[in-house]
Amino acid sequence: MMNVLHERQQLYGMIQNIKMRNPQDQTSKAMKILKQLLTNIRDNPQDLKFRVLKTTNPNINNYLMNIVGINDLLYYLGYKAKYDGNFIFDNDDFNNLELCLSILNSDIDQFNERDYIKETSQQMMQNPEVAKEMEKKRKKMEEDKKQKDRINELIEADKIERKYRFNYK
Repeated sequence: MMNVLHERQQLYGMIQNIKMRNPQDQTSKAMKILKQLLTNIRDNPQDLKFRVLKTTNPNINNYLMNIVGINDLLYYLGYKAKYDGNFIFDNDDFNNLELCLSILNSDIDQFNERDYIKETSQQMMQNPEVAKEMEKKRKKMEEDKKQKDRINELIEADKIERKYRFNYK
């Protein structure tokens, strides 16, 4: 049980490292591709065509192999580099593969949610009524901040005045 937790933490750390070192849109695309590759291996464990990661494939090369940290993750999962530049999944233990898929599924759900929120907010901002309302709220927030700053200045001035008055009586 502890071994599985350790493996999950290791994989999660590697994926978080990839997410921190690469732009979000590139990472999102790469994780979706990796998820599909791993799902194909899991669903067709005896089929060699799914175990080979062809770096000559433009999608693999452009969207997966250009991600900083992806090679470490691939090696950890059980991929090995071949002499022709491709990789082969050379591991019959699918535990790490399954753990990685579960982490990727939750991360992809988060990416999809972020994309949905971003897209929805962009669509909302195109609506003139919403844009007008947002501008009102922004101006109100600016006014509130100015008022808060004025109040803080008055408080500071009052503190200085009180300190002066009480120190010289």
